[in-house]
Amino acid sequence: MPSVTELNHQFSSQHELADYVFQQLCSCTPDASDTDRSLLQKHMENTLGRLQPILAKVLMFTENQFDHLHSLQYATFLYLLANEIWQHEGNNNTSERLFLLNRSLNSLDVYYKIALPEVFLIAHGLGAVLANAHYGKNFVFFQNTTVGRIGDLVPRIGDNVILFSGSAVLGSSVIGNGSVITAGTIVNNTEIPEDSLVFSDKSGLVVKRRNKNYLSHYIRD
Repeated sequence: MPSVTELNHQFSSQHELADYVFQQLCSCTPDASDTDRSLLQKHMENTLGRLQPILAKVLMFTENQFDHLHSLQYATFLYLLANEIWQHEGNNNTSERLFLLNRSLNSLDVYYKIALPEVFLIAHGLGAVLANAHYGKNFVFFQNTTVGRIGDLVPRIGDNVILFSGSAVLGSSVIGNGSVITAGTIVNNTEIPEDSLVFSDKSGLVVKRRNKNYLSHYIRD
């Protein structure tokens, strides 16, 4: 898989970026070791390659340019790095440390064993918690959102779905392709049809036909 063509000017190589992440790991988890450093270096190229389609499709990012000081990019990168290492190395302390680092830096609870799609956007993701559910392509989620299982019931998120701030999708809920869950709305054990706009009022959950392309504000076609 090809790597991102340009790193932030602070790094002259992927090796330097790996060392930078390792220094952060040491600050977050002081027992980080040379094993962690080696795994970061080993899996850096593929991780940056996985970042490429996100940089290409997310409107707020610049294609092929990774900036570690862009907090949303960096939160995405840390998840991808932890997930990449886990996929190839199995259960390991490095992925656990990266998860803890991401929580510490970005208040983001997205475990590395979760399978997010090729393109997704963490949009001001502070306080977001994602369960190990199904996530469709072009998934966008905002701050304080929750995708949560209830016992053995796990949500299913379709393609091109947006979860706005403070929303929650719980239990056996199914969110149809192209649907938007508005701010503060809780969907609990409910199936939402495709292309819906979902909000709540005094009467409870309200589901209407979506008549606007909200995704176009965040993701390129």
